[in-house]
This record gives sequence, C-alpha cells and structure tokens, in this order.
Amino acid sequence: MDVERLLPADALRPRWSSASSLVYLGGFVILVATAALLGILGDEHGDWALVGYSVLATAVALSFAAAGLVIVLLGLVEDSVTALRRR
Repeated sequence: MDVERLLPADALRPRWSSASSLVYLGGFVILVATAALLGILGDEHGDWALVGYSVLATAVALSFAAAGLVIVLLGLVEDSVTALRRR
C-alpha cells in the first residue's frame, strides 16, 4: 500500500509560538488553581458544598467557552488558519 497517496500534499503544520504556549500554560494554571480551590472549599464546607461549587465552576467555564465560540463565529477575532493563509 502506498502511504504517500493517503497523506495530503499541502498539510497545514501548526506552529508553536510563545503566545500559544502562554495560553496553554495559563489554562493549566487556572485548572490547577480551580482544583485546589474546590478541594479547600470541600474540606471546609462539606461534600454538598463541593458539589455545588463544582457545578458553579463548570457553569463559569462553559460560559467562557460559549462566549469564545460566539466571538469566533461572529468573526470578531481572526483565526490563526486565516492569518497563516494570508501570509
């Protein structure tokens, strides 16, 4: 079987820039901080408070994700693929 036929000729290769690494690092820091805060709140207020705060944290994260999706769909922020194709 010829593997080269299956691969696209002009594959778009993602670039790892310092800006994208900072975004991923920031997301990881927020994830760890949220988990630590939920652990502290669960220890201080009990199991049901942990459930409630977890639901609240999930709702906030989903609202941020939905807002980001709306921003991208409305075209308010230029996506990186379009920016790379223009260069």
